[in-house]
Amino acid sequence: MGLNGLHKATVCLQTCAECQVQFLTSKSNLKRTDLRCPFGCRRRHTREAAAIRSHKRNQKKSAKTKKQQLNRKRSLITPNNPKIESPVSDCSSGDSGLNDEERFSPSSIWDFDILNYIRFLLKTVLGEKVPLIKIENQLKEVFGWILRPRTLQDRGG
Repeated sequence: MGLNGLHKATVCLQTCAECQVQFLTSKSNLKRTDLRCPFGCRRRHTREAAAIRSHKRNQKKSAKTKKQQLNRKRSLITPNNPKIESPVSDCSSGDSGLNDEERFSPSSIWDFDILNYIRFLLKTVLGEKVPLIKIENQLKEVFGWILRPRTLQDRGG
């Protein structure tokens, strides 16, 4: 089934600004020319932009002063000096309001952006949001024979 009927009304085909790969996206992005594909370009661009913003922010005098104060405070923290709290907080208790990406299994062989893209496509086709874990399990079921460890017996040797 192509981009006919209902599907054509909700999605459009866009070209990545970096690698020129075509991908499906929301119809609201039709006139945008700055979109990156979900196959790695979007993540790379986000990280590069964050690094540039961080570098610019850290060049300001106020940021340098704050960093010096933090380093000074950190050097005063010792096991015998309990008055100063550790800069690392204990996040192990309760639900910390994590989003899907943070809740996503780090041991997963599937890339988070690819799973989100598959979820977007499924929502477009089915009309309902599918949980990432369900998509991951389906992919494991379908592609499990490719992903399982190989032995010499599998190769016939």
